[in-house]
Amino acid sequence: MARAEVDAGFDYATDAAIMAGKDKVAFTVPTREPVRYPAAPVAASANAPMAVRFVEFLGSAPAQSVLAKYGFGKP
Repeated sequence: MARAEVDAGFDYATDAAIMAGKDKVAFTVPTREPVRYPAAPVAASANAPMAVRFVEFLGSAPAQSVLAKYGFGKP
């Protein structure tokens, strides 16, 4: 869409928002449930404690502020 590889397609509202001026929203498809982006630390991670801290950070006010700026709702 923004790269002119196709004439039309489906895009998440958050992706379309950051491509304002390049993507044109023709209509919005309502959904029964919101799209969710789950996050969880991986137990076998090489840096499991940092993964836990990152997931905790995602729920913090500063992280939520950045996510809201890009159109993401609260978890």
